Amino acid sequence: MPELSIQNGADDWHVANRTKPVAYSTTSTADVIKVFAKDHPDFTFKQLREFFCSGEVIYDPEIITILDTLIKYGDGDKIAHVCLNLNGLQREEERLKKERRRYGRAN
Repeated sequence: MPELSIQNGADDWHVANRTKPVAYSTTSTADVIKVFAKDHPDFTFKQLREFFCSGEVIYDPEIITILDTLIKYGDGDKIAHVCLNLNGLQREEERLKKERRRYGRAN
């Protein structure tokens, strides 16, 4: 499954059975993919790519490159919402919320 790890403000995209990242993106690009995957929970990565190319949203070549790479490595038929929730994104959000509560910052 694709996995996204966050290091130093840049995001690394991983697929199963590979230790090295298959792609890199900005944090904002990863966030856009995550938001649209949550808005369309039944979309595969291929369908998500078609959606981004359809003209319904502003075209972003970096998003298309990330999705093309995931498709190339065999993750195109996987449900994007499920895959992205299984990686560190949701856990990272929970960790940040706990950290904010711990230090008295608003969520």
